[in-house]
Amino acid sequence: MSVTSPWGRDEVRAAIIDSASRLMAERGPSVSTREIAAAAGVNRGLLHRHVGSKETLIAEVLASGAERFAQSVDSSSAGSVGELVAAMFTGGEDAEQLTRLIAWLLLDDGGTVALGDTPPLVRRIQELMSEHAGAAADTTPEMATAMLLAMLMGWQLFAPALLPMVGIDRDSLTAQRELESIAELLASRVTGPTP
Repeated sequence: MSVTSPWGRDEVRAAIIDSASRLMAERGPSVSTREIAAAAGVNRGLLHRHVGSKETLIAEVLASGAERFAQSVDSSSAGSVGELVAAMFTGGEDAEQLTRLIAWLLLDDGGTVALGDTPPLVRRIQELMSEHAGAAADTTPEMATAMLLAMLMGWQLFAPALLPMVGIDRDSLTAQRELESIAELLASRVTGPTP
């Protein structure tokens, strides 16, 4: 299969980051820069020129994945915590690739990975949680946000194995309805019971 070579700095960077995202999600961060460059249709020298070191490439892949995921969630018309979380659960391939890469990095690095500053999507969740927090809340907006993100990532990683194990055909699920229900349950930890 012939790969069309990208042309110009922006195209080259985009091709490298896209290829790295896909390959690292499939095989982990130990995939070689040579393989990433070949998949992107560029030589390794261009990869180093336009992106830099492997560590810089991983940071770029994480940032790009988080941005694409946030854009897909922002494009939803989510107006409540539950709707926002439901949109996160249906984040598609970007969410899956980002989650898999973070999992690989955590496993490869012994349980630590620097994800940088708080991404705008995470701040948005925390703000929504804070806005809706009431006296009946039994957790902080920050902890509820961490729980929601852990659930999202766990779902992305383990649902394909767990659903069949409990006798559920993943394709038969009405995913949006099921996930909204779970999201509302978690959101209620901060917002308290509905009067």
